[in-house]
Amino acid sequence: MFNRSGTMLNQLVSSLSLLFSLQYPILDHFEQSNPISNPMPPSIQTLEQKIGGETEISRIESPEKELPNGLEIIPLQIYLVTQIIGQNEFADQRPKFAKDSQKTELYLVLKAKVGEETVFYTSAKKIKIDGEKISSDQVKNWPSSLPKPEIEISKVEPMEKSYSYVSKSNPIYYVEVPISQDWEVKVNVHPDFYQDQFPFLQSGLGVMHYTARFKYQTMVLNTPSKESLRSGGLSEKVIRVSFRPDTDSWTDYLFEMFNTPYIWGSVTSQIDGQVGSDCTDFVLYGWRRAGHQELSYTWSEGLKRSRYTKPIVTISQKHDDRTIHNEREEEINYFTVNEGDLVFYYRHVAALYRDNGNKVLDCDDLVLHTLGNVPEIEKMCDAFGTPVEIRRWRN
Repeated sequence: MFNRSGTMLNQLVSSLSLLFSLQYPILDHFEQSNPISNPMPPSIQTLEQKIGGETEISRIESPEKELPNGLEIIPLQIYLVTQIIGQNEFADQRPKFAKDSQKTELYLVLKAKVGEETVFYTSAKKIKIDGEKISSDQVKNWPSSLPKPEIEISKVEPMEKSYSYVSKSNPIYYVEVPISQDWEVKVNVHPDFYQDQFPFLQSGLGVMHYTARFKYQTMVLNTPSKESLRSGGLSEKVIRVSFRPDTDSWTDYLFEMFNTPYIWGSVTSQIDGQVGSDCTDFVLYGWRRAGHQELSYTWSEGLKRSRYTKPIVTISQKHDDRTIHNEREEEINYFTVNEGDLVFYYRHVAALYRDNGNKVLDCDDLVLHTLGNVPEIEKMCDAFGTPVEIRRWRN
């Protein structure tokens, strides 16, 4: 009798559908959101099993175990939080300054209303939002009974390598590069638009900013991104993570500025915000990060003032064969100069990074600097010709 034009079958399906909608009032919402993939719990059999008929009905998981009956998730706001594993108890929105050996995680957090309750959905165990600890009772995983939201976590990277006087009217141009569609991602700072100078390191070295997009049903939420600017560069609202080496030298901190453009005439918010810098502000950033915040940013000649540095050796300009001599035409050995000293050129400065192995200062020794390009490691005389002086920070 069920085969007579399907009439009786349709009536039975309608009746059972009405019964289920009364007993499980949010099933209709789930069915519309995800009509195919959600399985039905054993307590609710498909209509096909009930009547042995020909109509295919999707399996829908009961939400009772995850959400109170009749309640829905109402998304309010999303955040990105980061955590250096083993160092930070909480994942939060503060910038992270990690060593290259430290694992760092980035998590998406959704603040939502479920009835009268405020819930924070995330895969992080402990979080702080806007500096406030969130109670563990409020931190939950996304309910498996619901359709998965659309998530896109992206890097925010500058396009150009060099700028002059970045400002509101002359901003840096940024692009977003998607890296994950999950609730969390292990952080690395390998650039996509600049040359990756450290592809052999899992984390990379340098700084990277991040943004996220979240879509659930018709609701779309975003974290601060490339449009969130201050003084022409990314604002402090955009989440950032940096990695540096761990060699117990102040020069380690210079690597936190890698992956940023050269900015002629950089200002304090751009430097400390790891947006970009000029040559002098680049070396001063590293020295200030090493514990010398009392020193203000200046220009290359200002860095020669006694409160900043002291002279070590003046370099002869009579040689063009890539050898370096002092004014007495003597070789300069590494008993006189040290790795970490400052290398001054004509209106340019770099940090002496590594001897090439012969214990004598020469053109093939390595410096860290930025000049019309992103920060880089370069041979000393390739950076800006023959230096004129070596100076040392005053402790």
